[in-house]
Amino acid sequence: MHCLDLANGSCQCSLDRGNLAFLACVDCGLAIAVGSRQLTAIELTMGKVAAGWPLKLPVDSLPSERGYFGEGHYYLPLNGGAKRRRSSLTRPRSSTARNVLAEPFLAT
Repeated sequence: MHCLDLANGSCQCSLDRGNLAFLACVDCGLAIAVGSRQLTAIELTMGKVAAGWPLKLPVDSLPSERGYFGEGHYYLPLNGGAKRRRSSLTRPRSSTARNVLAEPFLAT
């Protein structure tokens, strides 16, 4: 994964993508990426995974599609697992992003 300067196209940082499937959103200097079992926040200034991240998804749940970012929250639809209920993940207290919150919900 590469972070480019939009003004001149220079590479600001690079990070091995690992199992991350897609970039979900960018807020308060953090890029939130979705993997098969977790959400990961990457500090754009450092090019490293933010302290306290990644956030694990609920057991037996997988992202079912891309979510959306709105009103300070990232909503990620999940499928799988025996339970069909809403579950929440909150950002780690050590996170520098004040507006990043992951609230997955199960698709029905």
